[in-house]
Amino acid sequence: MKKRTSVILVLISLVVMSVAYYLFRFVVRDRSMEANALAVLFSLMGVLVLFIAYKELLRRFGKGSVVKEDYAVLFGLEKQKITGEVEFYFTMNQPKHILFTILDQEMKPLQTVTDQDYQSGGHILRFNTESLTDGIYFYCLQSENQKTMKRMFIQHDKMTV
Repeated sequence: MKKRTSVILVLISLVVMSVAYYLFRFVVRDRSMEANALAVLFSLMGVLVLFIAYKELLRRFGKGSVVKEDYAVLFGLEKQKITGEVEFYFTMNQPKHILFTILDQEMKPLQTVTDQDYQSGGHILRFNTESLTDGIYFYCLQSENQKTMKRMFIQHDKMTV
């Protein structure tokens, strides 16, 4: 468990314990030693239940968690505005068949950059944007088990004389 998560859990537990203690003392309206001990006992039981519920949630959410090694990582572009040739970079830990496409704003495929098998490691795909008009486009990496999209803005520099 991460240190930050542990600290948050302890703080929540202390708040729950304090609230339970004061509510129990308020309901009982008895200031005796037995009432205080019972209030502390109920408060600690509340904290224990909270802790068990938290652990159970972590266990359930952990089942079927994503294994990052099974997926390709598509990196964003360095430039804000793209003109001319652009390089798309992706990495993966296992060989995969990759379909890489350029999409318009309505998410309709415009061009296929590549549709082939790649070995594990890093890969650079080059694409010339001259065939596209200025505007917002998406580039999409797709394999058997994932589909990843990122946005790019194409703006061709047209200088007038």
